[in-house]
Amino acid sequence: MKQLKYQRLSVPSLDGFVDASQVTLLGGEVKGFRTNVVIVHEPVKKGETAENYAATRLPAIQNAVGYLKVGQQTAATFGALSGFWREHTLSLEQRLVTQFQFYCLSKGEMYT
Repeated sequence: MKQLKYQRLSVPSLDGFVDASQVTLLGGEVKGFRTNVVIVHEPVKKGETAENYAATRLPAIQNAVGYLKVGQQTAATFGALSGFWREHTLSLEQRLVTQFQFYCLSKGEMYT
């Protein structure tokens, strides 16, 4: 049976379940806001591109927030990773927050 591992924790995977774990990094707090980096991954269909995947995620983001304004979006490379980068501003708890999202494909999984 496949094992899911997280730091020192290891648990058996359940049939039909996929690993949906994520990495969350928290920065310091400035004026009541804490910067963060969240890395998630999801299996994707063969032939999926980062740009197409990013386009499919946009409606879900729009539905989750009251206000969404898409800014710049383009193909991008960060270090050895190539993918698709998007900037958007959204309303979160009565504040406008700007997010940067980078989508990249690796070994059949999309990382955001």
